[in-house]
Amino acid sequence: MSKAKSTAPLPEHFRPWQPGNQIAVKHGATGRPALLRTAEIAASLRPLVPTFRECDEPMLRLLAGVLARIELASEWLAVHGIFCDGGEIQPVLRAMSTWENTAGRLLDRLGCDPLARAQLDLDVAQAAHEETLTTLAARARAEAVVDGEAAEVAEVES
Repeated sequence: MSKAKSTAPLPEHFRPWQPGNQIAVKHGATGRPALLRTAEIAASLRPLVPTFRECDEPMLRLLAGVLARIELASEWLAVHGIFCDGGEIQPVLRAMSTWENTAGRLLDRLGCDPLARAQLDLDVAQAAHEETLTTLAARARAEAVVDGEAAEVAEVES
């Protein structure tokens, strides 16, 4: 037994082909808004990633995309609440949990937390670098003093 198709026109709010329809709009975290926000987030993250190099760009963009999704879903939840009309939690919360775990793993891989930096020996390397710069600066000051004193002594002797 087949169902007969209705020939009645669809109500105005069920016409998805019309410009500006909002039928499929949910939280926006997996659509165009997330893509647009990704570039902004990537630009703000680049200077924060220790030892960032061009080869880190794909992972940084992946992280930025995940953070954009989290941001947009959080904004949507702030407006619509964490519960659906039926009292169930919003489905996007399950996805957010996964996104947050993914963001944490990506941040670790990029060396953006203390443990990850320690594992990458970045803190030790940074401290050694700063110590070397301090030592070189002190040596340069000492040599300038010695050179200056030597010049004064040479003038007095002549």
